[in-house]
Amino acid sequence: LMLGPLAHAQGEDQAAIEFDIDTKPAEFCKAVDHALLNGYLDELNATAKIALTLKHRLRGGESELEIFYRGLAQADCLYDNLCAVDENFDLRLRRLQEWQEHEPGSIAPLVALMRFWDVAAWGARGCGFIKDVTPAQLQEFGERLGTEMGYARQIKPEDDPEATRLLLELGLDVNLP
Repeated sequence: LMLGPLAHAQGEDQAAIEFDIDTKPAEFCKAVDHALLNGYLDELNATAKIALTLKHRLRGGESELEIFYRGLAQADCLYDNLCAVDENFDLRLRRLQEWQEHEPGSIAPLVALMRFWDVAAWGARGCGFIKDVTPAQLQEFGERLGTEMGYARQIKPEDDPEATRLLLELGLDVNLP
């Protein structure tokens, strides 16, 4: 995997995060996470453009796009571990907002922010059964879903397959018909 300083050292200004068919999804996910947290916005843009083509899959068949957004939005690259504590929550949010400001016409930062708030909402709710969730947790869950909904209103689902999936999940989360 090549990103950030390595790409710049080779004179590439907007090199995408590279991988091949043998790259494990967790490796690619961690590379995306690293690029985000270190502010390599041009690399994220280049990678997003490639991922949105849906032409690439990683080992195990997962799409590059799915793993890309996972690396941007989650503390842990395991899809089923949404309750992992994100030690970089504030930095992750700040970097995603910087990316949105850096690329105001791009859908990828909006979708990444939407996914970030989806993950954050479920993290706030907790992974326990509903009987174990406190009123404060439910309130924060609702507030974070509300923030996610604000980003959802700016997105056309046909512009990004991940946006479509997130919009469907959000509809279920807020009990839309």
